[in-house]
Amino acid sequence: MDPKPSLEALQQRIQELETELATQKKLVHYYQKKEYQRQRLKENHRETQEYLEQRVAERTKALAVSNEHLRQEIFERRMAEKALRESEEKYRLLINNANDAIFIAQNGYAKFPNPKAVQMIGYSQEELAQIPYLDLIHPNDRSLVMARKDKKREGESITSTYSMRIINRSGKEVWVQLNATPITWEGRPATINFLRDITEQKQLEAQLQQAQKMEAIGTLAGGIAHDFNNILYPIIAYTELLKLDLAEDSQALESLDKILSATHRAKELVQQILTFCRKTPQELKPVQIQPVIHGALKLLRASLPSTITFEVNIADDCGVILADPGQIERLFVNLCTNAFHAMEQEGGRLTVTICRETIQTGNPSVPRPGEYLHLAVTDTGHGIPKEHLERIFDPYFTTKESGKGTGLGLSVVHGIAKSHGGELAVDSQIGKGSTFHTYFPLIDAGVDQKISIFPEPIPKGSESILCVDDETEIAEVVCLMLESLGYQVTQMTSSLAALEDFKRQPDAYDLVITDLTMPDLTGDRLARQILSIRNDIPIVLCTGYNHRLTKKDSQAIGIREHLIKPITMLDLAKAVRKALDTKISERRHAFRHKAAPGTIAFPLYSPSCRGQVLDISKGGLAFQFMENCASAPMKKNDQFTIHVQDSGQAEPLQVQCRIVSLSAADGHPEAVAPAGHRCSVQFSALTAEQNGRLEHLINRQAFTKNR
Repeated sequence: MDPKPSLEALQQRIQELETELATQKKLVHYYQKKEYQRQRLKENHRETQEYLEQRVAERTKALAVSNEHLRQEIFERRMAEKALRESEEKYRLLINNANDAIFIAQNGYAKFPNPKAVQMIGYSQEELAQIPYLDLIHPNDRSLVMARKDKKREGESITSTYSMRIINRSGKEVWVQLNATPITWEGRPATINFLRDITEQKQLEAQLQQAQKMEAIGTLAGGIAHDFNNILYPIIAYTELLKLDLAEDSQALESLDKILSATHRAKELVQQILTFCRKTPQELKPVQIQPVIHGALKLLRASLPSTITFEVNIADDCGVILADPGQIERLFVNLCTNAFHAMEQEGGRLTVTICRETIQTGNPSVPRPGEYLHLAVTDTGHGIPKEHLERIFDPYFTTKESGKGTGLGLSVVHGIAKSHGGELAVDSQIGKGSTFHTYFPLIDAGVDQKISIFPEPIPKGSESILCVDDETEIAEVVCLMLESLGYQVTQMTSSLAALEDFKRQPDAYDLVITDLTMPDLTGDRLARQILSIRNDIPIVLCTGYNHRLTKKDSQAIGIREHLIKPITMLDLAKAVRKALDTKISERRHAFRHKAAPGTIAFPLYSPSCRGQVLDISKGGLAFQFMENCASAPMKKNDQFTIHVQDSGQAEPLQVQCRIVSLSAADGHPEAVAPAGHRCSVQFSALTAEQNGRLEHLINRQAFTKNR
């Protein structure tokens, strides 16, 4: 058996155990610490995991929102790109199909022209990029463009739109309206330009201006014609009156005939000017055009310079065509004017040829064979280039410089020729001249031949006439002419005074002659008022020139004759006689009833001068004297009271009347009323009672006659 451990051993053992215990405690503490750390790490891991999970969730949510925004942005971007593409397509379609030329002007060159610009200017996009923009502008308008550019550079306010001319690739002048707007293009200054072709508008403006000029000239010519015709009228009238006073073998007659011939030429010249200046409706009638051409040649010789010589070859027998003389004259004047422009610089010869020509089949100029009048106008000018020959009859086509023509002359010629069923052709050689051929189909018809000044006896009369004209010279000469023809004439220079005189004695006159243009009361208004007083009075209207009142208008008022001054004695005499005879004819046929036997009429101042009533109407009656009444001289226009006694009436019908026709028997002076003498009277100022009794008398006359 082992000996008992010693104290020291025990103490050592205790110390070892204490050391071991301490070591164990340290281990326990270490492991506890480690456990705590592990727990802390676990807790931290959990917290970290929770935090990370939270952060992941938050981030995921943010990413989802961000993704949604991104998707929306992508969608919006795609929509914007689509809209941009559609907008670009729309603008491209708009630009490419615009009726205006559009391009960018930068550094003096035109860029990105649209198809209309290429078409208008005639150059491709690549060619335009090599041509300075200023070279495309008409030389006369370049200064305008540069001046506007300088003003804009200096800051001056100017309109962005203005008109100018450009020259296209074919050399044609094109009027354009330009609208230039400053922009920035590719980081540099530029302008976007819009060009609108206004050539047709300019042509229409020129046509309107020409029409206004012609209207103004026509108005001026009308005023001149009125005054000039009034001047010619007394010259013609006094010359004709002087001829009547001379013996047939007087040497002065030849001189007077020359005066009349000159005044008639002056009258024709005025008419030609009016025809040229005014637009008259086309009236086709059988015409021999030689007088028309000769008249136009007189006007042309007076207006063209002496450097142009005329050669006229007009055949005597050219036949007759269906034409408007005014239109033929216009065609001829236009052809001659065109020929003059071709020879204006150096002068030359203008040849006019008119002849009859038979056209055979196969003629390219005249496709229809037959008989034609051939009018040719030839000049010795510069000729027409071949490339222009096909376009010379196009409206507004002209090769003349500005101010030398509108391009309408030959198109008007073409239109007139076609409207007359004619054909037009042209032959031309450069440096030698041109010939314009016009062919009009001939017709089988006669035309009125030119008559001499007094080709027939001048009709005369003895009626009473009221003559009204505000110009004393004309009124006097008309009175002299009418009095020389046997009429009784009352002269008035005031239309108002004439109206008052007619109101006082409406039955004193058989006819009224009045001028149209008068102060206070014009001729047409005077005629209306006179006719309202006495609707059967014949009226002859005279005028120097008036476009507002035509012959048709005059007839609608009730005017019998419409004369244009200057008027020859023959024309005046025929018009007066025609108006008076028409009135007598109308009166004779206006409800006249043959009187029954036993109906008599006698003047109140001479009851013994009884007459057998032949016929009766509401307007008057005719009777034949039953015995000689030399003691009661009667003459035309006498006014008296007449009694009409019917065997079936107790009292005679008493009415005021005026003698309108008186026929004396052979061998008796007119103042004597022999048996068989016929007298026609016109009733005047009948009352309602007299009208009633007259109607009863006429009805009874018809009843008695028919029994």
